Amino acid sequence: NFIKTKAVPNSIFHKRLLKNIGPYCFIKDDLVFISLQRQGHLKKDLIFAPGQIQASIVAEAHSSKLFGHDKAAKTIERILSCWYWPGLAGDTVDYVNECDICIRNRKKSKTSSTFLKPLETATEPLQIVATDLFGPLKAQDGSKKYILTVVDTFSKHCEFIIIPNKSAEQVANAIFSRWICRFGMPVKLTSDQGKEYRSQLFNGLCKLLEIDHRFASVQHPRTNSAAEVLNKKIAAYLKAMHMKH
Repeated sequence: NFIKTKAVPNSIFHKRLLKNIGPYCFIKDDLVFISLQRQGHLKKDLIFAPGQIQASIVAEAHSSKLFGHDKAAKTIERILSCWYWPGLAGDTVDYVNECDICIRNRKKSKTSSTFLKPLETATEPLQIVATDLFGPLKAQDGSKKYILTVVDTFSKHCEFIIIPNKSAEQVANAIFSRWICRFGMPVKLTSDQGKEYRSQLFNGLCKLLEIDHRFASVQHPRTNSAAEVLNKKIAAYLKAMHMKH
């Protein structure tokens, strides 16, 4: 009504709300939109979600199979790709904090007393690429599969490659065909000290392509943290989806 007739409601709360967001709202195709400008983001036209569907929007952005119970911040950003309503952030934080699966899946953080050297930071794409294996996982046909994770530590672009086993041949072929042939050769490649990465075949591939292959410390696998973090995300996602069903 305010957009169409400029009629101001009697409610003090709604008057204050309209003062803050009314000038940025408009009607298009019988839907109310808001032109939202957030600091550090491009201006974007978002659908103003009516109250009846706000809870279902939050649930879909957080709990669906595609998103796997991400944390509140990522869920908020996902919603803000399309939707908006006043109090969106608070509603999302409350939903995530009260999510039964997230509560059961949450682990208490452990503080390490070990002093480690800072990790080398990449300053451009393909300068440092990290890789790790996750599995084995049982497939629907009863066979075992592994997920090979490969991530560029600068851009954070990652690939999840399903392989039937973790032999040196499978790992080397997957990294060569699915990463190097598509994106280019990394300057440095970090991995754990698994035998597939220490094999003559894998070392020969790195030597042939002049890739500086570095190994994470056995005592401190966090030196390969970019890939380790991805594996934790995969584990959390699969656990959440299993608990849901």
